[in-house]
Amino acid sequence: MNIKAVISRGLKVVLWPIKVLFCLCLIGLLFYAAVQLIDYQKNAYRFASNGVCNDVTAAMRPFASRLPGSFSCLNTTSMDQRASPGQMQNVILFLANEVRPDSANSGHAWVILMKASVTTDGKYIVHEFLSTGFGPATTETKWHPALVGYYDKVRPALPVALEPGITKALQYLYLPLTSSDEGAPRIEGQEVILEEGFIESEAFIKVFGHEPAVVLAAVVSDQDYENAKKIAPEYANGDYSLMLRDCTTFVYRVASAAHLYTPPRVFAMFPSQSVGAISRMNRK
Repeated sequence: MNIKAVISRGLKVVLWPIKVLFCLCLIGLLFYAAVQLIDYQKNAYRFASNGVCNDVTAAMRPFASRLPGSFSCLNTTSMDQRASPGQMQNVILFLANEVRPDSANSGHAWVILMKASVTTDGKYIVHEFLSTGFGPATTETKWHPALVGYYDKVRPALPVALEPGITKALQYLYLPLTSSDEGAPRIEGQEVILEEGFIESEAFIKVFGHEPAVVLAAVVSDQDYENAKKIAPEYANGDYSLMLRDCTTFVYRVASAAHLYTPPRVFAMFPSQSVGAISRMNRK
């Protein structure tokens, strides 16, 4: 028997499933790209900062002026004029810290949902206030502590160009195994809060104590507001998993519920980048 023929036949048998798998992956990638392109064409760059955004921007000015990043507002409703006194506004704030994130400190993103109105003398009153986000309950992993400690010692010696990628790969591998005693969103001020002084309220100041770098305020319809409120309970069960089920995917789910365009995560990996991308790519 010809040995070359046997080897050739064996290689064909081995390579055939690999070729099929490659073709399937390529088809899946092309399909995903087509879906994303259609989504982009239909839903990106639709909203302006007019109307009720002027009320929100005025109320937020004391905080916005201190942000190291950016503050922006999008009006997704049909209210193209400033709100009349007593008219209820549904506002979703998307917040993220770390204006210059890296693999060592990626930052965090969270959401505030609130109902507010303007008085006859121009004062902004909050009627409902819900601050919520999603994150790991602890940083302990199911990897053996000696293995984690060994990498901490080796990490400084890694080439500068390679270290971030290696660290991110390892984080991706072990953070989904993060032990979680709670498994629930980090929620602060979940109860309804009635405040006469929106900007001066302790609950609001406490949330901004997280030192956000980027803030997007979206004024939404009643239905979109209620849809966004339903996202937190969906995250009440289940573990944290970096890139798959983390603080940014939580923010993306809330944004999608409010009919905001969410660009592919691959183009905005870190929380502050994602909030910034949602802001830029929804603005006319």
